[in-house]
Amino acid sequence: MRLIDQPLPGMEHVTEARQIERDFAGAWHVWISSAGRWWATRKGRDARWGHNTRQMTVGADDAAGLRAELANWGRWTAVTP
Repeated sequence: MRLIDQPLPGMEHVTEARQIERDFAGAWHVWISSAGRWWATRKGRDARWGHNTRQMTVGADDAAGLRAELANWGRWTAVTP
């Protein structure tokens, strides 16, 4: 029997992914691949990004690594597509 306030197995990563999205102003969509790598794709578009100056997707081996990668790109605000 499960208590309602206990997370389902595996949901901790989903909760962490949503927290990363909030921490970076909702400008990134975060997900975990079936191989266990953490990825983030920039939401929206902004002409200032250019084609070669900003990455649209970044990846890391874990949540801490992804946070570090996103911090390297700054806290971008999503622009409506």
